Amino acid sequence: MFRDEKSSEGSDRREIEANHFAACLLMPEELVELEIEKLGRDLDESDIETLAQIFEVSPIAMSIRLSALGHI
Repeated sequence: MFRDEKSSEGSDRREIEANHFAACLLMPEELVELEIEKLGRDLDESDIETLAQIFEVSPIAMSIRLSALGHI
C-alpha cells in the first residue's frame, strides 16, 4: 500500500484509521492532557509549537490532535 491522490485527500477509511492510530500512539490523550495542565492556561499558537516539540511531531499534527481532543 502506497500513498496516492486518494490517501492525500483524507477520505480513504484505512488512511483515516491509520492517522488516528498514529496520533494515539505518538500523542496519547493522557500525556497530552498532562502537558496542557502543566501550561496552566488556555492554549495559544506558541503552546501548540511547544507541545509539538515535546511530542516530536509537526505543529500541524499537534493542532489536529488538539482539535480532536476538543482543545482548539
